[in-house]
Amino acid sequence: MNRSHKKLCANCGGLLVNKRITHEQMWGERLVVFEDVPARECPQCGEVWLSGKVMESMDKILEKGERPVHRLSVSV
Repeated sequence: MNRSHKKLCANCGGLLVNKRITHEQMWGERLVVFEDVPARECPQCGEVWLSGKVMESMDKILEKGERPVHRLSVSV
């Protein structure tokens, strides 16, 4: 695949832009927040796309049970 090939949003056809995002994911009954995650975002519809490698990295972090950098407590 040509590296200069522009990526288009599968939802609306907009041009995806490389960004760093905050990604929230449920892990069991816990909400885990990943910061500074490389992603592609569509400025037209707001859809966010994560690569398979990024998702695998996040899964490995969760499976290893790595200690969080920050921990938040929320009263309910």
